[in-house]
Amino acid sequence: MNAGYFSFCCLLLIWIVGWMGMLDGLSWRIGIRPRFFLFLLLAVLLTGNIEVQAYGIGLYIGSFLLPLGLFAYVWAREEKDARRYVLTAALLAGVTLFLLRYMLRLDPVLQIVEENYLLASVALLLTLMMSRDAAHGLVIVGLAFCIADILFAGYTYQLNGQSIIGSLSFRDGLVLALIVSLSGQRMIAICIDIGTGMARRLFGLRKGREQ
Repeated sequence: MNAGYFSFCCLLLIWIVGWMGMLDGLSWRIGIRPRFFLFLLLAVLLTGNIEVQAYGIGLYIGSFLLPLGLFAYVWAREEKDARRYVLTAALLAGVTLFLLRYMLRLDPVLQIVEENYLLASVALLLTLMMSRDAAHGLVIVGLAFCIADILFAGYTYQLNGQSIIGSLSFRDGLVLALIVSLSGQRMIAICIDIGTGMARRLFGLRKGREQ
C-alpha cells in the first residue's frame, strides 16, 4: 500500500463517524469541541500533501504541524502537574521510539513485522504503562511520534544532508498508533470496570451469606 492511503482512509472514516455524532463523547473527554475536532480532521485530510522545504528539510503541514498543534492544545489545557508529567512521559516515549527506529536501520533483522505495526505496538505498551486517561494517552502518543520523527530527521540529515519531517508514512504510523493505543486503553478500562464490578458483587454475596 502506498504511503498515506491507510491514514487517509482511517481519517475519512473517523470524520464520517464523527459527523454522525458517534465520537462526541471522545472529543469532550480530550477537551475538544466536536465541531472543531471534525474541522481539524478535514484540514489534515486536505493539507496532507502540502510540503514546505528549506535547507534540505521538508516539512509536511497537514501530516505534522496540524496534529502537533492539536496535541499541544490538549496538553496546554491540563493542570500544571499533569502537564509536567505528560510532557516527561512524551519525551521518554519519543526517545524510545526513535531508538527503536534507529536500531531497525542498523540491523533490519530485528524488524520482524512492518515498522509502523511495531511502533504502534510499542506505543500501546507505553500508553498503558504511563496513563489511563484518554487525553493523556492522546498527547503522550502524539507528541512521542512527533519527537521521534524530529530526532530521526536529524539523524538522516546528518547522514544525507536532507530529511523529511511528517511524511505520509509518518501520518500512517501516527494514525495507527493513536487508534491502537486509545482503543487498547479503552478496552483495559472496560475490563477493569467489569472486574471491579464482579469483585464487588462476589464480595457482597459472600458478606450476605456470612450474615
